[in-house]
Amino acid sequence: KKPKDIKKLQEHIISRFPGVSTKISKRILEKFKTIKEFSEATEEELTRVDGIGKSLAKKLHKLLNERYVE
Repeated sequence: KKPKDIKKLQEHIISRFPGVSTKISKRILEKFKTIKEFSEATEEELTRVDGIGKSLAKKLHKLLNERYVE
């Protein structure tokens, strides 16, 4: 069931990324404030979030930035 309030919905969306728990999604939003800012973060910026190591940062960055090819 999708949350109705915007804060919970933002957390829900980010927690759906592979390797991102609800706890980490809250930390991401505390640091970047918006989903847009999160999506524009560099790998280095992502590693500054507690719970995101180099491997997860690389995976998230690739997922957010790689072009979709049919």
